[in-house]
Amino acid sequence: MPSPLKYLIIIALPFGVASCDSKKKPSRADRGSENDFFEQSAATETLDTLQNELNRGETELLRKFAVDTIPWQKWDSAILEKARVRQTPVLLYIASGLSEESRSIAVEISERKAIRDALMERSVCAVADIQVNPELGILAHHLSAEINQPTAFPTLVWMSHEGSPIAWLSLSRTGGKKLDIMINSSSAMVNDIWKNDSRYTVSNSRANGERRQARFDSPSLRGNDSSRKQIFRTGTRGLSALYSEFDRNIDHTGGLMPTSSLELLSLGVLHPDLTTQVRNKCSLAVKEVSGQLISQALKDQLTGSYFYARRNTDWSLPIFSKNLETQANLARVFLYGGTITNNNEMISEGKNLLEVIENDWLAKPRSFIAPLSNPDRDGSFIINGDTLKKVLSENEIKLATLAFSLKPNGNIPGTVDPLGIFYQKNTLRRDMPLSEIASKLNQPEEAVSTQLEQIRKKLLAHRQEVTEFLSEPLIGAETYARVVRAQISGANALNDDTILVKAINSASLLRKNYTHPSDGLSLFPVDSHFIPARSKDYSLCALAALELYQTTLDPQWLQWSITLMDEALQKLSRDGLPLRELPKSESIIPLAIHNRSMIFSDSSVGMSHHVFLDLGTLTGAERFTNMADLIAKDLSRLAQASPVNHSDFIISCSRGDSPLVAVVQGGESTEGKTLLKSLNSPKISPYISLRGGNASNLLKELAQIPELSGNASVSLFRDDKLLGSATIPDDLDKLLSAEISEKE
Repeated sequence: MPSPLKYLIIIALPFGVASCDSKKKPSRADRGSENDFFEQSAATETLDTLQNELNRGETELLRKFAVDTIPWQKWDSAILEKARVRQTPVLLYIASGLSEESRSIAVEISERKAIRDALMERSVCAVADIQVNPELGILAHHLSAEINQPTAFPTLVWMSHEGSPIAWLSLSRTGGKKLDIMINSSSAMVNDIWKNDSRYTVSNSRANGERRQARFDSPSLRGNDSSRKQIFRTGTRGLSALYSEFDRNIDHTGGLMPTSSLELLSLGVLHPDLTTQVRNKCSLAVKEVSGQLISQALKDQLTGSYFYARRNTDWSLPIFSKNLETQANLARVFLYGGTITNNNEMISEGKNLLEVIENDWLAKPRSFIAPLSNPDRDGSFIINGDTLKKVLSENEIKLATLAFSLKPNGNIPGTVDPLGIFYQKNTLRRDMPLSEIASKLNQPEEAVSTQLEQIRKKLLAHRQEVTEFLSEPLIGAETYARVVRAQISGANALNDDTILVKAINSASLLRKNYTHPSDGLSLFPVDSHFIPARSKDYSLCALAALELYQTTLDPQWLQWSITLMDEALQKLSRDGLPLRELPKSESIIPLAIHNRSMIFSDSSVGMSHHVFLDLGTLTGAERFTNMADLIAKDLSRLAQASPVNHSDFIISCSRGDSPLVAVVQGGESTEGKTLLKSLNSPKISPYISLRGGNASNLLKELAQIPELSGNASVSLFRDDKLLGSATIPDDLDKLLSAEISEKE
């Protein structure tokens, strides 16, 4: 049998491989069966019988793989059996529609015989889109972390026929001869260890999977019983360090949009448990970071929407893909943070972004759009003088140069482009206010605005002409729920009932289109592809329904929220652990993954804590409060180490161990609606659980709710004890301020 040292050498290469334990050398009599995992049985199928299956892929990205010469297989429960009967590993190509390279690298592999054959002749090749299987994105994140590499897509993962990873390799920003070398060497090594000792390879990949599962589950075992107040204090202790005027790289998650950080910073602006210095720092950070987002290159100045990530720490060169999730998250954060900090620019941007969502994303519909051709080509998203001369008149060039902060030698700093790849090229920005532009050109603002609109249309038309895009029409349940939450935030922040009507309509469509009568919540609309929902889908849909109940006091939305989380508990829970990401019946890899990281902008474990805590407070149901307590224990250690990782969890912890409950009576009256809007203000809502009276049998019975002469009123409770009541907004503000500021 080959020495384990031979396998350990592989770890030195830039990809991961399952570690190997030393073991006693087997006897000659045992060596035959020891070296042959399949115990000398012959394979019943060959690789050349496989046909490309991606013509029935769920997403547009997957269907594009159907034209490849590689016989790509669907990532479903049949894939492991295909590998078993052929006695080969599975090669899983994990792709993301937001990564232009996910498709371009696959095309290159398919067209280059040397690397194509190395893959298709040695393994069962499958493709997975993380939009359909988000848990595979989480797995890729963990695998990359094991070899100290950043998460990137596409990622290749070789797996045993049991679904345990053997080796993995990130292909981001790879091509040409480097791609040949990486794939050929990696594939040859995996093939070599598999052929020499399949049993050894499989047993060690299985053991590594078991150790990986133990690491996923370990926070539950080591977590402490800190109170939620203490968790909030320790979890936010680093807020003042999140902002520095010399360093805007505040989100350490690989360049994703820092919406969770902004939400948490906004909470810190008002929270009484933080010092004045920290609150001031939080306010400054919200203002500066949001201002940079709105004016700099991370915003697409031609469409009003936002790119989902950046390539550099100062946001001068973004990743040019966009998704609906980013637009919804930003709209909500702009409205939430803008109201808390009295920032009219943020509020206005949030309102505009809601209109962009409705007109450009929901009307199509589409969940993301990404360039397939070179996004750095002049005229796509990068602008140079030749493009301007080709598309605009001389007067328009003069105006565009001012409006978009264009420079003859380019506006991309050399610090983020040390090789000069983007020398003399520009990204579009809006650093100069319209009034200042008009003053410099000695023209009325209205005339300048009209000319800018024409320039915008011309540049956008040119972009469409020179750029090929991938657009995905399927909107996932969690993304649609984010839209509902953004609309609810808009209705509350802007005091606009027309936006509230849109939120109710959107929530009704979400409940109708994403729920199967017998199978429950689906990842996608049930009339297209029923895929069992993941933990994040349940948490976000339930949270959207709960927030809609607290905005309208309509019990149907509380009932839906309860129904969703009961279904999540049934399908996704395990004894003594938080919700896993997907039902066990749907899991192909032999791991129960939790999402405690923030690689997709937030933590599903943190969000589930938020909704479980609120539902437990409102209903008194032990199944909800027990799960909230379990998650708090699980995440407390992580919250102490990483203050921006779990904003929903920290926000729910801000309510303390005994949350305040605000009971609204007479909410259907004009006075009641006024009180209800006050309670739903972003300045108040993070600190209370809001409910109607005792009329609904869904709610926990409270015996001391006072009757105030038939007037609309709000009564505050803590630990089922009445703290006070108010019938007018001013008295309510005083009562709330006193109770929220009270130290425990």
